[in-house]
Amino acid sequence: MSKKPDARKLVACSVLAALMGLGACGIPHSGVPGSVAPTTLPKSTLNSDAAAVLGQALIRAASVNDTAEISRLLEAGAPMEYRGEGARTALLAATRANAIEAARELMEHGANVNAKDELKDSAFLYAGAEGLTEILVLTLEHGADIRATNRNGDTALIPACQHAYVETVEILVDWDIAVDHVNDAGLTCLLTAVIHGDGSQPYQDVVEMLIDDEANLAIADPEGMTALDHARKLKQSAIIRLLETAGKPA
Repeated sequence: MSKKPDARKLVACSVLAALMGLGACGIPHSGVPGSVAPTTLPKSTLNSDAAAVLGQALIRAASVNDTAEISRLLEAGAPMEYRGEGARTALLAATRANAIEAARELMEHGANVNAKDELKDSAFLYAGAEGLTEILVLTLEHGADIRATNRNGDTALIPACQHAYVETVEILVDWDIAVDHVNDAGLTCLLTAVIHGDGSQPYQDVVEMLIDDEANLAIADPEGMTALDHARKLKQSAIIRLLETAGKPA
C-alpha cells in the first residue's frame, strides 16, 4: 500500500513548486493515473513559514513588475497583505518601484490600497507624494481614503503641492480632496506651495488650481503668516498677483 505524503512535506513542496512554476512535487491525484496535484493549496493549510516564503516572493515579483509571477504566486496561496522589510506589502513595494502593471494586478486581486508601512505611507499616499499619477489613479479607483495622512499629518495633496506635481494636484483636486487640511507643521497645501516653492510656472499652476478649488487664503501658519505674506516675503511676484486678485471682492 502506498504511503500518504506527510502534510508538512506537502506544504513545503507546494511552496517550492509555486516558486518554480511546477506541480506540487509531482504527487499524483488519487484516481487519475499520471496526473499531478495543482500548485494551489487552501490558504488555511499554509503554515507561517510557507506563507512567509510566498509572501516574500510576491513582494519581489511586485518590485520588478513581474505580473506573470504575481499571478502564479497568488494562485499558489501567497498572502496578499504579507509585510516584508519596513512593513511594506507587495502593493507598497510595487508603488515604490513605480511598477504600474504589478500594482494594477495586485489591486485587481483585492490588494488594500490603504495599508500603511512603518512610515505610515500607503500606496495612495506614496503615489501622491512622489507624483506617480498612474498608480495614484488606480488607488483612487480601488477605494483610496482621500482623508488619509502620513507620519507628518500630510494628505496626499500637501507633498504634491510642495513639489509642484501639477498633474497629481489636478487629479487630487478633481477627486475633492480637502484643500484646507492643516498638517502637523501647521501648514495647508497652499502655504506649502508658497513656502517651499520658487514662484515658477508649475507653482503658479498649483496655486491657481487651489484658488479655483476655493482654498481658504486667510489660513495662517503658526507664526501668523498667510500664503500672501510668504509670497511677498519671498518676492514671488506672479504668486502675489494670483493671491491678491483672488482675495479681492468680485
